Amino acid sequence: MTGNFTFHNPTKLYFGEEAIENLSKELENYGNKVMLVYGGGSIKRNGIYEAVKKELEKAGKTVVELGGVMPNPTIDKVREGMRMAKEEAVDFILAVGGGSTIDYCKAVAGSTYCEADPWEYYFNEWGEMTVASIRKAGKVRNLGGIKSPILREVEKNEVVRILEPMEDWTKILTQDGYIGYIKNDRLVKERTETRISDFVAPEYTNIQKDYKINLVWHQTTSMDANYNIIYDIANVKKVNTISPTWFSVTDNNGT
Repeated sequence: MTGNFTFHNPTKLYFGEEAIENLSKELENYGNKVMLVYGGGSIKRNGIYEAVKKELEKAGKTVVELGGVMPNPTIDKVREGMRMAKEEAVDFILAVGGGSTIDYCKAVAGSTYCEADPWEYYFNEWGEMTVASIRKAGKVRNLGGIKSPILREVEKNEVVRILEPMEDWTKILTQDGYIGYIKNDRLVKERTETRISDFVAPEYTNIQKDYKINLVWHQTTSMDANYNIIYDIANVKKVNTISPTWFSVTDNNGT
């Protein structure tokens, strides 16, 4: 590619009390089926849920819902979202809530059609870490205290990672991704382990051509765009390269 090049990748933010009314207009740019994702239900109590559903209806979208996204979402919850996104063939994932919901939707969107297990690249860490074994069956709670909600039960001899030891409770990470607190008397055989990854990063190379590249960008985030591209380019002349929008040009030498 020769000459100057500008790639524009904007983020649009709406401010104001009526900002949500712009949602239906923005959704017109995407496919028909939307997966609406939210947390523990506060959006139903504060009116946001009904307002969002009204916008989705106004945009003529088919909606499937996934609620119950917790703080520090678990790998099981991510897999649940992946299954729904794939089985329902959703075109768009709409996160309504706070940071946990937004990050959760990023994980689901990035993992649904990925061959690798998301546990490997979202939750696992490599190198030295402190672990312990469960002395006898116990409960992992959301916070340190017997009145705190139970996240998961752990069995004898299960190995957990120590995140933050405290006086009576310890913050841990279970092998299936739950982060919570367990009483100290449930932990034994605390030790340091070194986890080594067998991941080999793929090597990406560029393709050199002996002719001028006439390139167009293709919108890949919409099923409608993917279906219609053959008609869109039917009468286009002198274009010899179509690039998905997740690619970008970094220089004029083909990379």
